[in-house]
Amino acid sequence: MSRRKKLAFSLGVLLVLLAIVEGVCRVAVDRRILGVVEMPREGGWVKADDRVGFVLVPGDYDGTHVNRIGLRGPEVETEKKPGCRRILMLGGSTTYGNTVKTEDAYPAVVQRSLTAGQPGACVEVINAGISGAHSGHQLARYRHIYSALKPDVVTLYVAWNDIGLWLWTMDDWKPDSLAAESLVIDMGDTQMALLRASKALHVGYTVTKGAQFRWNLSRVARSADPAAALAKPMSAMKQHLAELIDLARADGARVVLIKFPFVLDDTRAPQDARELERMPGAERFRSMLPLVSFSPSVPVIVAGIYDELARQPGVTTVDCAAAFRKLPLERRMSMFDDVIHPNAEGYRELGTCVAGALRTGDAPAP
Repeated sequence: MSRRKKLAFSLGVLLVLLAIVEGVCRVAVDRRILGVVEMPREGGWVKADDRVGFVLVPGDYDGTHVNRIGLRGPEVETEKKPGCRRILMLGGSTTYGNTVKTEDAYPAVVQRSLTAGQPGACVEVINAGISGAHSGHQLARYRHIYSALKPDVVTLYVAWNDIGLWLWTMDDWKPDSLAAESLVIDMGDTQMALLRASKALHVGYTVTKGAQFRWNLSRVARSADPAAALAKPMSAMKQHLAELIDLARADGARVVLIKFPFVLDDTRAPQDARELERMPGAERFRSMLPLVSFSPSVPVIVAGIYDELARQPGVTTVDCAAAFRKLPLERRMSMFDDVIHPNAEGYRELGTCVAGALRTGDAPAP
């Protein structure tokens, strides 16, 4: 066989192998990991946006309504009804409530709690949670979308996505990037087209990014001082929140920072993590457990930042981790779908806590 024929044969074999890999990825692999790295698609419910990174496309998706301004829940008019109190609740998937129905997410619980027994009360709670959105997204979204709504109260429940994006990108991390963890929105047209065209490339990209995330997370978990290891993303988050608070206060809104719960006791996370591993039902928590099992825990680090930001008029905190902290670990496990996302029961507890703070007019001091 001539050299040219050998080369042609080798290329043919390579193409066949690539076709087999592509076929296997399309049929058996890609669907299983699609949720790890998602891409905006034509006709999908997420699209890239130059101002705020990405937005949800208005419409109805598997029983979830996305309104005209790209938020989960009923339609919202720009102008408030006279005498109506408007509460804007900012956050990521834990505010959006991506593991529960719209009516079970904590903003809906707050809405019902604040109007219960008061048929004449006008309270409008807006769920502005966006899965994957970090503090930089929240700042951009408030500036370009939410400020026009002129809320009376703005609540904030953020941090997990700030840390997630930093772990996802670490060496290439940019504090003001509007990229999102697990959502490809900042690639060039050529790279995006290749990822969309080839499931094999999509799988390879996903596996690589997942391995990078786990390696970076292990570095933080092994660190002698996790708070210092997370200083970069936490410093950027603090700056974003400070700017957002200034914008909200300029609009006349009061700001409430929610100290959030997770399945572990935030004051003894490593001990709780070891105990959880030995308990029945631990499987659903295992994949995300490394993200929360070091000390000081993320909620403790974030609570300190919230306390600093609350040293100004019109900004308060509410400690909703406390109500969960006093419960036995087994009880807390029954209130979460994974380590950071409450289930419907957990959201009822969280919503009741937030509503209590809002009902009094001023959130209690930490």
